[in-house]
Amino acid sequence: MEGFGKFFKNRMIPLCLALAAFLMVQYFIGYACPLLKYTGFSCPGCGLTRAWRCFLTGNLKQALYWHPLFLLPVPTVIIMLMEDRIPGKIYTVIMSLIAAVFIIVYIMRMAAGDPVLEHDFHNGLIWQRFVQIRDFIKGFTG
Repeated sequence: MEGFGKFFKNRMIPLCLALAAFLMVQYFIGYACPLLKYTGFSCPGCGLTRAWRCFLTGNLKQALYWHPLFLLPVPTVIIMLMEDRIPGKIYTVIMSLIAAVFIIVYIMRMAAGDPVLEHDFHNGLIWQRFVQIRDFIKGFTG
């Protein structure tokens, strides 16, 4: 079975490039985050781009405001690319811990009302379409 490192190198890089192109198109037509647009909820990585922009211009405090884990993707990608050199169980534990940290920090940010994150499913396209369909059906039934 192919390891994730090989999978990443062989398949994920072209997929990531396609996703980056899709996101750039979304950005230029006015939709910065597809998850937010469709669900009304920011993703766990919300603020990473803005954090890196701040960090690269020397503003660490502002970078941490946008996303407290903005540096974590760098070692994560390095670990993913080195998967073949890391024992399977250790690799799985490391990647699981990274995912858990992102999820825990995301939940904590949502619970604390972090102003960077948005969470109103009524603004999501899925909910809005559901309401439109519901109202359309109501027009026939009553």
